[in-house]
Amino acid sequence: MNSPCRKKCCHPLSAPRMVRSSPVIWVAYVIMPLFALANAGVSLDGVNLANEGSLTVMLGVSLALLMGKPLGVLVSSWTLVRLGWCRLPEGMTWSWMWLIGCLAGIGFTMSIFIASLAFNDDSLLSAAKLGVLLASAVAGVIGLVFGRIIVLRMKVAEGLPGTRPSE
Repeated sequence: MNSPCRKKCCHPLSAPRMVRSSPVIWVAYVIMPLFALANAGVSLDGVNLANEGSLTVMLGVSLALLMGKPLGVLVSSWTLVRLGWCRLPEGMTWSWMWLIGCLAGIGFTMSIFIASLAFNDDSLLSAAKLGVLLASAVAGVIGLVFGRIIVLRMKVAEGLPGTRPSE
């Protein structure tokens, strides 16, 4: 997954470029998430944010995924690097690590499973599921935007044609 892919003409093709240039992007980012959501058994019938504690649960779950995951990834990675137990791979920057942390906020399967263990009340469970789904969607958008910004900054820094600001 980390090694470059090659086309038939033997020119290296990075994984992000391969995904962008093929129909895989539709399958990976549209069809599969819709399939997973439709078949995850998530029912939001009992969502009532006016219920006592439901809004708090939804916001707590959302903030945990949107803030806790990126901070957890970044702080644990930074700590391990500072202790000398590991090092960042070649080409990896802390901006990329932050992006990985943001994208870690996506992934509702384990979060919904833990919520189902934590909440016996159906309205609280539904609020937690809604928080997970909202946070996953927001984390995906944040990751997409932040990833695009990182890539554009890299292109400008490398001086690739068409990326320098016009004077």
